[in-house]
Amino acid sequence: MVVTGTNVGLSSSASIAGPAAKTQTLALPYLIIGLPTVPRLDRRRGGEAVNYLGPTLDRLHEQMISDVHHPMYGMVQVWVMNNDEPTKHTFFESAKQRFAGNPNFVFIQNDGKLAADDAAHTPGPNSSPSDRVRKQTRDVVSLLRAVNGKSHYYLFMEDDFAVCPHTLNILSYIISKAAVIHPQWISIKVGYGLNGLIIKNQLDGDLHVFGEYLLKHQRRRPPDHLSTEWTAGESQESGQYKRGRPHLAYRFNLMLHMGEYVCSGSAVQVPSASDLI
Repeated sequence: MVVTGTNVGLSSSASIAGPAAKTQTLALPYLIIGLPTVPRLDRRRGGEAVNYLGPTLDRLHEQMISDVHHPMYGMVQVWVMNNDEPTKHTFFESAKQRFAGNPNFVFIQNDGKLAADDAAHTPGPNSSPSDRVRKQTRDVVSLLRAVNGKSHYYLFMEDDFAVCPHTLNILSYIISKAAVIHPQWISIKVGYGLNGLIIKNQLDGDLHVFGEYLLKHQRRRPPDHLSTEWTAGESQESGQYKRGRPHLAYRFNLMLHMGEYVCSGSAVQVPSASDLI
């Protein structure tokens, strides 16, 4: 992966400053929020380009800790990966420019190596996920490989979801409580589908294993289905890795879906923020 900049941008052209680097040596970031992104078109408006990424990043930026004395100050990063050609995703480029210099936001470009490697594989049966869905899976894995071991925890997000108010504070509370009650937890859910899934991010640990599981089984099921299969230990392979470790869920959904379509390509009714999970 190629790191192209730090911190994102939104609607205006003004840059958004982030926290100054702490003078003392810091441990890894507490949490990385991963956002794969592609250009999106509004089918209801004749294929007009729509900017979901900007508002998604705005919501996250608004919740970043600004108190330099707070233990979570500077300890949350948002990694945004562009999965299309740079010239085609103008909202990604404008976001990258706007957040340039803000260490809370990191922009990277998908190098496409996984897509190229997979091209020679034998196609799956007719019931297997489409080429587009399998590419989505590989794009997710590309981002997971880029962040491997770079934080303590990782939160999956999509570029057309907005976080509820106070979500970053709630996430800290959820993870801390889980560490006390079920220290061996394998995952925590705060949303639906692959969005809102929290996994530990030790180097070559749970997150890495999960990513390689997605890649290995991409022709069998879409990524959100595979996430349930892995966290629940439904297959022999995932069950042997899970070894009874609990999969937890927060009571309330913390993500609001702004888009119309999910990875399957169909329009669905997605639960609203604060709905029960």
